[in-house]
Amino acid sequence: MKPKALKERIKKASGYKDVDFFNAQSIGVIARGPSNVFLSHHCHKFSHCFLAGEFNKYLAVMGGYLLGKDIVLNILQVGRYRTPPDKCRYFKIGNVQTYFPANSRKIMKIRKVIIRDLHVVGYGKEQSELAERVFKDKIYSTGICAVFNAACFYPKEVHILGLDFYNEDMPKYAVFEEHDQGKEGNFQNSIIGMRRGMIEDLRSICDIFSSVEFFLYTTYRRIISRRNLHVEYV
Repeated sequence: MKPKALKERIKKASGYKDVDFFNAQSIGVIARGPSNVFLSHHCHKFSHCFLAGEFNKYLAVMGGYLLGKDIVLNILQVGRYRTPPDKCRYFKIGNVQTYFPANSRKIMKIRKVIIRDLHVVGYGKEQSELAERVFKDKIYSTGICAVFNAACFYPKEVHILGLDFYNEDMPKYAVFEEHDQGKEGNFQNSIIGMRRGMIEDLRSICDIFSSVEFFLYTTYRRIISRRNLHVEYV
């Protein structure tokens, strides 16, 4: 499907409340890896962005660079934790993007447990079909999911921070949140497979959305630029 037609069908299915991502020329994706401390260097490159995961202390430290931008939260888990209501109000965050089909039971569940005045958005048919092409049976990280969501709006550029592919040479997060405690489990045993899956999915997104230029600012040195993926090491 052509980008313009897909935009129109997504817009009819489930647009965001009070913000317009459809006409954004550049969209930012901020994940939780250590490279997101370089937000100050790149925040001027986008006026719309996704926060990939739940943020609290990070917004207290770096949030000044996001004030005035249109922000959408991007989550994978249902009912686990969330960006606090006071932070959402302060940064005028009114929307949560999930990867579940619109009007699914999981969407209904999120609406019950999440901040009452947040608009929860799921995928329409076209987005679900594209997601199946990219992710197959598993989404390896919230950050990669957010890159996909940004690409669906077909901006000219997507700027990505905090996607570090679980770089073992760096701390896992730039700013640890309370909900990070006790989550490691078997993480170290699966890190190689997760990293491989993330890189494959990112390349797939770049191939499918070939008209979009992706700019990745990362601490992970083993991913390189290719076609419309531009990698800058930080």
